[in-house]
Amino acid sequence: MNQNTRLKQVESTATNREFYDLFRPIIPSMDLTGKIAQVISALTEAVTVWFIMQSELAGVTKVVSIALSILAVILVVAVLELGGRKFLQVLTRALVWKRLQNFWYKALFGIVALMTLGLGILSFNLSTNGIHHTFTSKATLNSIEIDHSALNQEYRTRLDRVDNRFAQDLKLLEDSHLRTIQSLDNQYDAKANEALLKAENYEQKARKGANWANSQAKKFKATAAALTTAKTNKLASLNEKHSQRIAVWKTARQKAIDKEQNRLDKNIAKANVVKSKRADSELKVAKFWGSLFSGLVGFTIILAFFCIITVEVFRRGSGITVEYEEVEKHPSTFALLWKGVSAKASNAFRKRAEKLVAMPEAMPQRTIGFQPTTTPSYYNEVEQMTDEG
Repeated sequence: MNQNTRLKQVESTATNREFYDLFRPIIPSMDLTGKIAQVISALTEAVTVWFIMQSELAGVTKVVSIALSILAVILVVAVLELGGRKFLQVLTRALVWKRLQNFWYKALFGIVALMTLGLGILSFNLSTNGIHHTFTSKATLNSIEIDHSALNQEYRTRLDRVDNRFAQDLKLLEDSHLRTIQSLDNQYDAKANEALLKAENYEQKARKGANWANSQAKKFKATAAALTTAKTNKLASLNEKHSQRIAVWKTARQKAIDKEQNRLDKNIAKANVVKSKRADSELKVAKFWGSLFSGLVGFTIILAFFCIITVEVFRRGSGITVEYEEVEKHPSTFALLWKGVSAKASNAFRKRAEKLVAMPEAMPQRTIGFQPTTTPSYYNEVEQMTDEG
């Protein structure tokens, strides 16, 4: 088709005035209703395509994802709504005016009918499913994401208190044990040293000739050895008792930790039950509204189809024929403005280039027998033509 022409729709006058006068008052409303229904369908399709593109392009940069999403929305909505409307008009006119006269009419009618059916099904599913998903996706997300940060923070605080309390108990046990060990060491070491001093004293007397002192020295040495053995045994007993106390301390500490863990698990279970009930209620409400609005959108899409068909049936019943004429396509104001600006700029650049070409050399050549002349007449003619232009 020539790009400089456009199609102009021309309607003939009604031949069946009785039919025309009967249904004419409601036809403008039907036509407007169909267009509004198509706008609703287009909006729901745009929202659905936008969410699909944003979901699929989650890993892409924000600028690219937004640009591609907008492009996809424009293309999909234009194909479904504008194409579907024109296709349905042509099909209805072919049927009501009985224009399927030969094979070629029927062949093209079949192709357009298949395309229209596909666009209608795609538009219906895209709009209804998209609306239903929009209502239910947020409620489903809320049912999955459960925040336990407050409970976990309380658990950590209580666990810190348990650790601090048992750390203090352990320090008391260790200090008490060390004091007992130190006291026992001092007590037994003092007695053993006293016995050894006495043994040494008797050994000195024995070296001086007092034979009876040897028995006393051996006696006190045995006493010192017995004290050392008793101390060792006593220390072993104390260490064993201390180990038992440590074991009891560890058991008590683990029980306290398990108690806090059980408390956390019970609180999380309760929170999950409450959250699940609330999420189920929200999901039920979302499904209700999603089903209601998806049904409403589906009805508006069907209504748009019926309105388009009704307008064409009205034209047939009234005897109004629609013809298309190719008329000259006038450029838009913006196109004219751009053409003028570009022409002005091109003219300015051209004049500048021509002046540069016509400019004489800065340093005239000096040769024997040759004198520089003025600008050639050719360049004068070029400047004159440029000024006149």
